Amino acid sequence: MARAPRRQATTPSASFTSSASGSARKANGGAEALAAMPDFGVDRASWTDHDSLEAEQAGFVAACLDAVPPVVRAREGIAALKVALAVEAAIG
Repeated sequence: MARAPRRQATTPSASFTSSASGSARKANGGAEALAAMPDFGVDRASWTDHDSLEAEQAGFVAACLDAVPPVVRAREGIAALKVALAVEAAIG
């Protein structure tokens, strides 16, 4: 009987001061090579800091005053709220 392929183990890291993260994994293409460990690679990601509340309020004002479609529709927002409340209830 054929065995299912194993998931690759990754080692995540994040630096909130430099707004970047990375995770090391067995290299099989697509990952940045590690010279000291040729069988492994690093997947990197970065982000730009911003004020989420300010962006939310600006989007609301634009939707109200300029008829700009909201980034998240009501149905999606309600679904996200239900998930967040269920998580909160589960962890007490």
